[in-house]
Formats: sequence, C-alpha cells, structure tokens
Amino acid sequence: MRSHPRFKHNKKNIPAKKKRGNNPRDNAKKLPRNSPPITVEITHIGGRGDGVGRADYTLNYTQKSYTVFVPETLPGEVVTAQPQQINAQGIRAELIELNQASDNRRTPPCPAFGRCGGCQLQHLNDNSYQSWKSAILEKSLSELGVVPKEWGSAFWGDAPTRRRATLSYRRTADSAIIGFLGRQTHFITPIDECIILQPAIKALLVPLHIFAKMALKKGDTGRLQINMLDAGADITLLPDAEMPQDQQTSLASAAAQTDLLAVIVRLSIQQPDSHVATPLLAPKSASLSSFGVPAIMPPASFLQASAEGEAAMIKLLASKIADNSRIIDLFCGAGTLSLGLLPRGCELLAIDEDGAAISAFEAAAHQAGFGQQARFERRNLFDAPLLPAEVKGIDTVILDPPRQGAEAQITLLKQACIPQILMVSCNPRTLARDLAILIADTRYHLDSVTLIDQFVYSTHIEAVACLRLAEEDTK
Repeated sequence: MRSHPRFKHNKKNIPAKKKRGNNPRDNAKKLPRNSPPITVEITHIGGRGDGVGRADYTLNYTQKSYTVFVPETLPGEVVTAQPQQINAQGIRAELIELNQASDNRRTPPCPAFGRCGGCQLQHLNDNSYQSWKSAILEKSLSELGVVPKEWGSAFWGDAPTRRRATLSYRRTADSAIIGFLGRQTHFITPIDECIILQPAIKALLVPLHIFAKMALKKGDTGRLQINMLDAGADITLLPDAEMPQDQQTSLASAAAQTDLLAVIVRLSIQQPDSHVATPLLAPKSASLSSFGVPAIMPPASFLQASAEGEAAMIKLLASKIADNSRIIDLFCGAGTLSLGLLPRGCELLAIDEDGAAISAFEAAAHQAGFGQQARFERRNLFDAPLLPAEVKGIDTVILDPPRQGAEAQITLLKQACIPQILMVSCNPRTLARDLAILIADTRYHLDSVTLIDQFVYSTHIEAVACLRLAEEDTK
C-alpha cells in the first residue's frame, strides 16, 4: 500500500470571494465528514481528469451504487477514498490511500500537484497521457460519425512554455497571497513551484508581492491576468470589487517604485462591471511579433497558451492557403491566425466582436504596409452570422470560435459552398457537432484533424480541422 500525501493550507490563506464569471459545479451537496471511506476500482479517466469508478454508498439510510470521481487516480487502480460531495453525476471523493497502482502512474514532476487547480494529469506517464488525449478527440468526433481522411501529426507541447496565466490574489493584514486557485476551492497555491509557466512569469512573483503589499488594501481580492509579450509582462488587474480612482493612482505609483517597472510593458485595470481594461502605466511597447507581422496588443488580450503551440497552428493553416487567396477570418481576435498571410498577397476580411482586438489587428496591418489588402469589421457572429451572399468569391474561411462553437455560422457557411474551411477548436464536442454539419450529405470532405496540445498536463484539448468542398459542388 502507498499512502497518499496530505497537504495543509496556510491558515492565513482563507478562501477568496466568489470570482467574476465563476461557474462552479454546484447543486453539489456536502456529505458528512464522518462518512466512512469507500473502496473504488477506477475504470477510466473522465473528461475533467478525475479517475472514475463505482462504489456502494449509504445516504439517508439507503445504500445505492454511485459513480465516484476521485482526482489523481488512474484506470486499473484500487483506491480508498473519502466521500466529499454528491450531485446528479455522482460522488466526488478525496484519495486517501492507493491500494493498487497502475503501471502507467508516475511521480508528478510538480511539487504543487494536487493542491493547484491545473495540470490534472501529471501523474500519468507521457505515452498514456498522449494516448488519452488522442482518444478523447477521436471518440468525440466518431460519436457523431466524423472521421477525417487523415489524422495529422499531433503537436505535443513542453514545459515550461505557458506564456499566459491568470493568478488570484488576496491582501491580508500583513501580507499578500498570489497564486493559482486550488481545484474546486478558493484557496490560493503559490506559483513558485509551477513547472509549466515560463520562467519570466515565475520571476514576477517577488515584485508582484511587493507591489500588492504597497498598493492593495486589506481584504482586497481579485485576479491578475498576465500575458508575456515581446518586451515583458502585460498585467491586467481584475478586482472583485470596484476599485476607487485614488487607489488606481496608487497602483501605478507602486508599480513605478518597485522592480515591477523593469519587467512589465503595461499595467491595466478592468473593473468588475466593465468589458474594457484601462491602462494605468505603460513603460514599454505592448507588442507581439509571433504572428508574422508585429502587432500592438490591447490589455487583457486573448493569446494562445504557448508561442510554440501558436506557431504549430499558424504553420499548419498557412500550408493549406495559396498565395493571393481571398480569405475571411472569423473570430479573428488580434490576428493570430491570419495576420501573417498578408505579406503573401492574400486579401482578408477579419471579423470579431472584440473591438479592442480587431482595432489592434487593423493597426498592425496598416503599420506593416498591408492595410489596402484587408478589411475589418466588428460583429457579433452569434447574433448576426455572415450570410451566404456576404462570402461570395471567397477561397478560404478560417474560424476559431469560443468553446460553444459556431453552429449557426457553420450552417450558413455550408450553404455558401466556400471551397475551403479551416477550423480551430478548443472543445472536441462542439468541434464534432460543427464538423458533422459540414460533412453531412458529403458536401464537404474532412481532409484532416490535428491535435494541438499546448496546455501541458491538463485535460484541455485543441484541434485544427481542414475541410474542402466536394468537387461536384464547385461546378
């Protein structure tokens, strides 16, 4: 038997307030602390990375068989677990003892594993980890009858390459706590042990603590969004409560008086009820060159998790697009996927709802001398998707929608008979749904699907799908 290590939280690290946009799996009922432990044989890993099995449990004097979710466990393992919560899906339990270990288990490389809310799969060896992610993607597609002609060579990211992070903070009476939220808790785990972040992000920890102690008030809580750009860190403060103007001024003053000034390109704030971040201090240019053409990034911009993963996506998509093509980039953001196509003579229509991002995209195109080749439009593609008449004469559509996919837009693109559709997705289920629409009636052929793993050790899966219109529909 192998005892499972227990972790204790610092008593000062009391739970933070509920975060903006937080959507916990509630409707969960806490189970009595004196519930007897249960023995569970793990049969598979669920979509959130928990080991899943079944066990009998007595609730309200009635014994039933329940699905049990036990983090940090693997298929084939027999474990002793303490029931914690119950909901419609089953019982969530905490691992107490590992009675029978899997051959696929390894020692997690990060000391914070189990306390931090990320990296759910560090205890799985590399081959099994890659097989699990590949199987999740293939199963999601095959369940809807979606089978590509070819599975592209997957991109497997390395640690430490994560160039963006969202940290939580709490200002106590005598200190500041900064780090990642623990899994399904509001306890904050420091990031100094993290093995996936770029070293430059971890190096921010000391100056951030000094800054937070100077500028924040006791009881202040919130998040810090950090993007690593060409010349340093772009930091956006997202407080849980409205921050008054005088305190905003003190934020800029504190940053200017600490070592933070030397390592940031910008400090901004985004108030709880606002969708716009306001810069407070900008000592350097907030530019990013990894798109192929330099772009000035707005505060709190969406970035791909790693430059290496982003490069793999761009290279794959660019290989499918001929020079001088006519392209539409939907959900374009600041131009991650299409800005680098402009030097190849491509004509581009770029559309996104994020006004700051698309303005940055437009400015980058003009600054690089390609403004005449591109048009830019701010538009909510969920409420007002492009109609078939609006895409007449287009060679390729690129789209990178959010997790909910783009069902309405996909349906209209199919009617428009675009010769080629290139789709990036961060959700295998909605990707499968959208692809099933396109390939129905053999209107489109699914040439390839390629897994992109830039969220190392997590359950997060991205993929790039390449489709072309059937030849009979091009006539």
